[in-house]
Amino acid sequence: MKNILKGEQPVHVLRKSLLNMEKSVLGAKELNDKYFGTDCCKLLYRCDIKGCKNIDSLLLGILYWGFPTNQHGICGNVLKSYRTLKKMTAYLRKNPNLGISQYNILVEEYFNEMHGVGLAFLSKLMFFMNVKIDGYPCVIEDQFVRAGIGKSGYEELKKLGYISYRKYPKYIAAISNIAAQENITPEELEYRLWSLGKAI
Repeated sequence: MKNILKGEQPVHVLRKSLLNMEKSVLGAKELNDKYFGTDCCKLLYRCDIKGCKNIDSLLLGILYWGFPTNQHGICGNVLKSYRTLKKMTAYLRKNPNLGISQYNILVEEYFNEMHGVGLAFLSKLMFFMNVKIDGYPCVIEDQFVRAGIGKSGYEELKKLGYISYRKYPKYIAAISNIAAQENITPEELEYRLWSLGKAI
């Protein structure tokens, strides 16, 4: 039985929405051939990606769950840096409990090489890989979560302002603290904010 988050709807990923990207990014078609097989569409829940052992299935699942229509060309940008991404993923598998200095190394030595890819993708990667920073579990930070924070009453989060790479550890610490006060998980709080922001 799938451990589906309460209220979560699956993300529909249509392969046809990725065809232009496949034509322009070397190796993308071959990766998608393996990922989709004969399917023209995939339905993805968070739990379908968490704990995925195959690295290509993990990375493509994260990418297409987070950006199913290749918004702003993000899928192409990520796949252009696929070798760097796999190195970063190997680093996270060896170091799932990061200190602040290790997190800074991750950003400076790996993620800064991936042009056109932002914190929205990095936070999804670390969330689905069950990474912790300074003891706090990583959660997603994207435009919908930011919009939800603005509409919420969580002053601790609002005071952070724009959440940069440097501020991300403070963001997940605040999420964990608020979630503990409300007796929910950090993921449940993030999803609440995401849902709030998505409704705007």
